[in-house]
Amino acid sequence: MSKPRGIYKRGGIYWLRTDPVAGRPISTKSKTLKGATEFLAEREQLANNPAYAASHAATLKDWVGKMLTEKGHTRSEGTLRFYGPKVGHLLRLFGEDASLSSITPGSVDAYLARRRDEGAHHYTISKEFTALRQVLKMAKRARAYSEDLTTLFPLGFGHGYEPREAILLPEHEATLRANLEAPRWACVAFILATSARLGELQRATKPDWDEARALFALHGTKTEKSRRVVPILSVTRGYLDEALPHLPFAWPKMTQQLPLLCERIGIPRVTPNDLRRTCATRLIEAGADPYLVAKITGHVDLKMLREVYDRSSPEKVRAAIEAQIASEGSKQ
Repeated sequence: MSKPRGIYKRGGIYWLRTDPVAGRPISTKSKTLKGATEFLAEREQLANNPAYAASHAATLKDWVGKMLTEKGHTRSEGTLRFYGPKVGHLLRLFGEDASLSSITPGSVDAYLARRRDEGAHHYTISKEFTALRQVLKMAKRARAYSEDLTTLFPLGFGHGYEPREAILLPEHEATLRANLEAPRWACVAFILATSARLGELQRATKPDWDEARALFALHGTKTEKSRRVVPILSVTRGYLDEALPHLPFAWPKMTQQLPLLCERIGIPRVTPNDLRRTCATRLIEAGADPYLVAKITGHVDLKMLREVYDRSSPEKVRAAIEAQIASEGSKQ
């Protein structure tokens, strides 16, 4: 290998006569010409590419903090709770002081392998990658990150959100009820009656129930519109009647324990959010207009309601449409 201009050897170590970044002599800390040449190429890239240089200076911890601050200005408390545990794993495994330049396809693959070794579910890891993607998108916009985000993440962890499709089917409901103590079944029943989020379930109190008007006030924190009053319908009143005697509700680890219980008793896993989806799906299957169902679920975006919460079967959709057509026809 011929020696590039500007590289010389002193005391067994190769030096740069003029460092492209510092503008003065600097040691390459390499005893080989190959290592010194690679060091020179790295320094030239740092000098010529501001984004590349910034990605070496910026740390993951710094940009995680910037991302969370930005989300805090524009998003809800629930969004920040979503990102908190995810960025915690990123900082733990990549390292708080890791430079953004060290986040490459190779290091992301290594992160994936370690999380799988720890027993993390594919869906959990995908959410962690969602958090990392948000950090790096912000850094890239500020010219502090130079990797191509489209090739950074492994196949199967794309940026598209793939909603869960689980609901509690009627044939599994009796099995679940039979295997839960009354106070815990009350938590399930309350969500089926009101489509409450987990936080709303935990905040529910007896004064929130207006029996005369059949209305239940839910106190949420995710969005302003999630603080809502839910009408209790004839098809959901039975669930609420089962739940009311056990107010206030207490199932501290419901999110973790409910899916595990389902596995143990031999029915498909469901989470508290799947129970919300179950409530919405059953109402839409019964012929309720999605706009009205959104008033119960607290969704501002009907697109989200249709894509994520409505899991109606094609047969049920057809029956609902036929019923609506028949109803409109009878008015003419």
